[in-house]
Amino acid sequence: MEIDELTPVLRGHGEQVALARAVEAGLYAAAVLAGTERQRVPATTEELAAVAAEGDRAMAVLVADHIGLVKAMAHQRAPRSDLDYDDLLQDGLVAMIEALRRWDHRSGSYAAAYVEVCVDGAMRCNRAGHLSLAGRRRTSRLGKARRLLTDMLGREPSLAELAQAVGRSEAWVTEVWAAGLPPRDIADTDERPTSASDPTPDLEAWLATLPELQQRVLRDRFGLGGEEPMPLRQVAARHGMSQSRIRRLEAAALTRLRSRLHHTAA
Repeated sequence: MEIDELTPVLRGHGEQVALARAVEAGLYAAAVLAGTERQRVPATTEELAAVAAEGDRAMAVLVADHIGLVKAMAHQRAPRSDLDYDDLLQDGLVAMIEALRRWDHRSGSYAAAYVEVCVDGAMRCNRAGHLSLAGRRRTSRLGKARRLLTDMLGREPSLAELAQAVGRSEAWVTEVWAAGLPPRDIADTDERPTSASDPTPDLEAWLATLPELQQRVLRDRFGLGGEEPMPLRQVAARHGMSQSRIRRLEAAALTRLRSRLHHTAA
């Protein structure tokens, strides 16, 4: 199904939720078929392929329904931006697709509200001469993971610790740093000695000890375990909560992790 063939429709919340569930199931089925996700329900390869295809169709419908919103936002921002309409639209469409995949349909919020927040954030941070949208996200993800580890450890994390936290290789971390951060930042992190007695944080295991909602908030905010980092307002929009509520959940989760770290060190 081609997106251009679809007619945008103003759908009710129930219809949006049904489409989002189909997308969610399709992404899971595709991951099982690719071997990157463990199969948790009995299904044949043909059944999984059918679910994945239905997810693609549902995503195409959601994208078609929200393209007009992204175009309107690009037109509105173009006169005040360093970039032209086409560049803004391209970044906005990337942000829209990512937002539709990450929208939490269980929160009770409408998809359009979350898409608007994400697209607005992508367009606001885009300036001529800066890193690409993907490059900015990688750098932001590293920066937030670095701050989280610094807060937990009481010192700068080593290259290996940071690579473990974001689920990437040390070479990937170094490459992203070189593209997005001053050279001295790379040197500072590598040159700080790490005591052999310092515990290396196993973030995935530690996150598993937190309540589910706190886990999701930290993953969203700091870009942990392969996720992309998100501003506070986007996390709030995704979960249908106030920013102050998200901030309290984040603080409570960090307090739990610090306590666990100090207990391990003792």
